[in-house]
Amino acid sequence: MKKLMVISAMLLTVSGFANSNAMPRTQKMMKIEKTQEHVHVMEDEIIYNFHSVKGEAHSHLLVILKGDHAFVRVDGMEYNLEKIVSASGEMFTNDDKTVVLGIKGTDSFIEINGKVANYFQVGRANKGYAKKMHEHKHEHDHDHDHDHK
Repeated sequence: MKKLMVISAMLLTVSGFANSNAMPRTQKMMKIEKTQEHVHVMEDEIIYNFHSVKGEAHSHLLVILKGDHAFVRVDGMEYNLEKIVSASGEMFTNDDKTVVLGIKGTDSFIEINGKVANYFQVGRANKGYAKKMHEHKHEHDHDHDHDHK
């Protein structure tokens, strides 16, 4: 009977040590998960405004990059794209590859259903950009009557 009690006591002691070693690992893993979750939430959003290059149809392009995703608005049409491998610059496309966006430096292009348009970066980034077809801002246009009486 004494041997049985000693063996039981030893088993309790060993299992107690095993559980105490497992606890810090669990807490550590939880901390790592929380840290990664926090980093994911803090992911930066990069906003670009682009205007069509001279000689091409007048057009505006808004691009909002967040991680491997790009929200794109071209003259009121909106697309959600995923990052793909690119030898130069950044490239994004939709699932069926009918929309492809490329950005390199201050230049970009978008291909929609095989039609390519080229753009250059303009002004201060604004999420409201490219909402309408042929949107124009007249910052220094003196031909308009600015008296609103």
